[in-house]
Amino acid sequence: MENNHTRPDGSESKLAVVFSLDEQYLDPFSVALGSLLMTNDVSKIEFYVFYDAESSERLFSDRVNSTLEKLQISLKAGPTYISVDAKDYSAYESTCTGSHMTYGKIAALKHVKEDYILCLDCDCLITGDIFGLLQEYRQELPCAAVTDLRSPTHDKEGYTINGRKPENNLQYFNAGVLLFNRKRCKTDEILVHFNQIADQVEGARYDDQTYLNIVFNKQWQRLSPKWNAQTSDGRTQAFYDSQISPIIHYIGKRKPWLSPTVNAANYLWLNYARALEIQVDEGFSKQLSRSYFFARFLSATKLLDSAYLLYRWIGKDYRRSAGRLRDIRNLKNHSQILNEKLIDSGIAPPRDPLSLY
Repeated sequence: MENNHTRPDGSESKLAVVFSLDEQYLDPFSVALGSLLMTNDVSKIEFYVFYDAESSERLFSDRVNSTLEKLQISLKAGPTYISVDAKDYSAYESTCTGSHMTYGKIAALKHVKEDYILCLDCDCLITGDIFGLLQEYRQELPCAAVTDLRSPTHDKEGYTINGRKPENNLQYFNAGVLLFNRKRCKTDEILVHFNQIADQVEGARYDDQTYLNIVFNKQWQRLSPKWNAQTSDGRTQAFYDSQISPIIHYIGKRKPWLSPTVNAANYLWLNYARALEIQVDEGFSKQLSRSYFFARFLSATKLLDSAYLLYRWIGKDYRRSAGRLRDIRNLKNHSQILNEKLIDSGIAPPRDPLSLY
């Protein structure tokens, strides 16, 4: 018998893990995939890669094969590659991400055969066993997710449907980590509902996430925040119960590979990228190194709290500056946990716990 995981109903089947991307996300995809491979039993997973039909499949398969080779991991059956025509979703908003490939989650419900489908955005980092998420799912509803950090309720998102605003206080999820029960989705006609609402929604602020929240309204299970620890500028949620969350999600525009804030979550992503030989902008690496050198100096001279207060007093954006210092202090307090996680994943930690290179 294959080494499968036990589903919530006690039977056995592999878990489908789905990534959907275009060419601009190749590097973060490599880090997301690589981190998943480092921390999970690949024999329990069926991988799917949904890619833009205007690109060559070879572009994505070469990147997957390169990641597997670097980690010296082999799959009994390679990932399934499925092209998605972005024009099929042209009636839906894509102003937030700039790409209709984010709608690959919906395409997964059409093409994936496994009963349970875990859709992961490419701006995620997987640092632990994802099967705990499946065990937390109770099977009562067709979808499971984590509440959105920025818009925890529908009314905060700002859309209208048929000219009406949504009810107040309806729970709203982040779609970066999304578990589908394929059979329940089929029974509840989720795809039918999704196809019907394209011209009914105005002001969809977060692209596919908005539409998915509408079709799964009141029909999704709220998971522990650790399964989608959303982190962005000034909002670091990488740690829960003094442990690094098993899935960290870099929301917003300040991604670790672009122009992120200096914090523990970005430090961790950059170390996984380094292990996978993903090139990071040298100028940004120096900026991080300077920030951590400054933090070490403040800690050594016991000036960290004083600097925090100083930023609050004179900083042009004192909340962001103060939050950055708090993140540096948070990283210092958790550096031992962080380095243990890197070692467990087969990554040699930096010589200094607060130094990137």
